[in-house]
Amino acid sequence: LQNLINYYIFSGQKQTAIEYLDQAIAREPNVAQYHHIKGNLLEDAKEYDAAMAEFDKACELDPKLADAVAGKGRVYYNQAVKMNEDAAYINDKKQYNKALAEMKAMFKKSLPFFEQAHALEPDNTDYMRTLKALYYRFIDEPGMQDKYDAIVNELGY
Repeated sequence: LQNLINYYIFSGQKQTAIEYLDQAIAREPNVAQYHHIKGNLLEDAKEYDAAMAEFDKACELDPKLADAVAGKGRVYYNQAVKMNEDAAYINDKKQYNKALAEMKAMFKKSLPFFEQAHALEPDNTDYMRTLKALYYRFIDEPGMQDKYDAIVNELGY
């Protein structure tokens, strides 16, 4: 079953992979990795609430599964990136400022998840690079400059 799931994921047949993941989850509901992978596929399909539920379940089953914790952060982070892209097309200043505030709040939501994932896997450079970008985004806020400097130091820049 795991080989079939991987086959369908890597051949771009993600919906079929989800169907097989559902079978795997029905057989072994306490395997955190299945929920994590399903969360990734649902996030890819922009089914953010369903993805978050799968990441939550993965974290409940294995609180040390850093990729599932980061997955929760990624859901918010990627939505914020899209909001940032969409804001570029807003001509009305009031609407634009509102969109920027909403985008900033969404980026802020992602931060604790990446911090937690980094604490679980301190050598994971993907988490560190994301934290660096987030800390830089909020560098004018209290404590963020210190966090930014610390993560830059960890990355060896």
